[in-house]
Amino acid sequence: MGDALALVALLLFAANAFVVRAASRRLEQGLGFLVSLVTNLVVGAGLLAGQLLLRSSPLRIDWPAAGMFLLAGVFSAYLGRRGYFASVETLGPSRASAIQAANPMFTMIFAWVLIGQALGPADVAAILVIVLGVYLANRRAG
Repeated sequence: MGDALALVALLLFAANAFVVRAASRRLEQGLGFLVSLVTNLVVGAGLLAGQLLLRSSPLRIDWPAAGMFLLAGVFSAYLGRRGYFASVETLGPSRASAIQAANPMFTMIFAWVLIGQALGPADVAAILVIVLGVYLANRRAG
């Protein structure tokens, strides 16, 4: 079941680039971005409501963790999506998706710089493969 759900997520993620590209021709980017954020909030609120209804213990909020979660939302949901929408509009879905595939590389680099996470040989090799892949996917023919 997990593999099937992963495949569905992959297909929906890939379709997202084409939907954003088609919508960017009809809508101003800010409006499309707003629709995306509101959809995230509605779905997230629904999931939270379901969790609150089904849980047996009272809700306990860890405020430092909530603050970090808020920061993660600002950097990934807001800034990340804003940049992704702009890149799909500017570069097209194929190139924007290739660049987005570099996200694990940025995660490793930020973990190294910001929290001192050690990068092993496999991590460095993965970064080099990602850079090479993005380069090959985005270079111009001829």
